[in-house]
Amino acid sequence: MTLAWAVIVAVLIGAATGITELVSRYRDAPLKATFSLPELLYFIINGLAAALTLVLFREFDLVSDSEPIPLKWVLTAGFGAMAALRSSLFSFRAGDQDVALGPSTVLRVVLDAADREVDRQRATARAVTVDRIMRGVVFDKAQLALPTYCLAILQNLPQEDQDRLARQSTALKDAPMDERAKNLSLAGWQ
Repeated sequence: MTLAWAVIVAVLIGAATGITELVSRYRDAPLKATFSLPELLYFIINGLAAALTLVLFREFDLVSDSEPIPLKWVLTAGFGAMAALRSSLFSFRAGDQDVALGPSTVLRVVLDAADREVDRQRATARAVTVDRIMRGVVFDKAQLALPTYCLAILQNLPQEDQDRLARQSTALKDAPMDERAKNLSLAGWQ
């Protein structure tokens, strides 16, 4: 494989890894959630890291300029860069938190920006849908029925999420809010 093709394949491996990570992260409309500016930057960083790794292989004479680049080196560059990007060189304690420093720090900043952007995009669509669905619903009737129904139709909801939903629903019942706000909050958590 020529260097140009090897770089293209490595970049695709890196970008695909980034896409897979984001799709698994955003449960609500994962494909819609992966194409904003922070997400594209995340793909680009992953792809460039894979390309840079392959170029470094060449610079350190691990692959030859005159011979085709073996697929094993392309795969090693593509997946190896993903492991390197997610690593930290060292950690230190700041207050009660451990803070990692290294390539993972840069990736974390971009991923946090992607999370905020996805939340903003999806919140608008969810708010419109919840408002439409919950018109005319009586909170006292929905407060038990809606969470129970949602839990019944979901197949793989972790117990921790089920418990959190139960706590939020119970707390909402006694919250000093009007019925419309309670309805919107109840449906928004589902």
